[in-house]
Amino acid sequence: MTPVPLDIHPKVFLSFAGKDRPHADSLHEELESRNVTTFLNELTETPVPDAIASSDYYVLLWSSHTPSREWATDSWTAGFAAELTRRRAFLFVVRVDEEPLPLLTPRKHIDLVDAADRLVTTWRADRKSALPVFPQPRPPVPDGPTVAVPVRSHDLGITHVVMAPLHLTGESLHRAVHSALRLPEEQAGFDGQVGLRFSYRLSQQGTVIAPGESTVDPRSDVVDLGIHVEWLAGDDALDVDQKRLLLIAAFRHLLP
Repeated sequence: MTPVPLDIHPKVFLSFAGKDRPHADSLHEELESRNVTTFLNELTETPVPDAIASSDYYVLLWSSHTPSREWATDSWTAGFAAELTRRRAFLFVVRVDEEPLPLLTPRKHIDLVDAADRLVTTWRADRKSALPVFPQPRPPVPDGPTVAVPVRSHDLGITHVVMAPLHLTGESLHRAVHSALRLPEEQAGFDGQVGLRFSYRLSQQGTVIAPGESTVDPRSDVVDLGIHVEWLAGDDALDVDQKRLLLIAAFRHLLP
């Protein structure tokens, strides 16, 4: 596979447990071949706040060796705190094995296989978008060649890079976006009954992408995801704060 280069050279802080150095070295080489300047840091007692602060992104290798390092929690929480301060994607967890992920990161992890390409694709979209960009929350299970599609939602204030089939139709794109982002169809209200329903629209440069389209070229531009909300109890039945709570409950897994 030909490495996917980045147009601009970002600086990445790559942190790992000592026993995972072979994986770290391999990912380091792959990222460097894609124009990514990578700072390697084995998890130790030595703090490196300046290196984290000066980096564009933080990648933490996570494996069965990581939780045993008492500094691992400090490391990823520092990255998460920087993400909140910067108000954009910053911390990315690359999972080496099946070790359970640290709190707050399951929706933003990437498996080690094809990690370099998925990270670079996400960062490329991030540099073109005014919204925070994350990899898709559900890791892809490809059935053949795939293509990375930046899916932007102004309603949610975020962009996700979705891995979709290489030969896209309108139907396969809709299916890939719904599955990858786990888009909800409805949300229960405060009384336990269905309080609102959702419908979605995909478009490029203002042109709607219909499910019946035979060919879609996602490489030409970002795909916009529009969300329509139907309030079953009536739009005036809830106040602004109640509506906000229900929407957050429905899309919490996608919010930055």
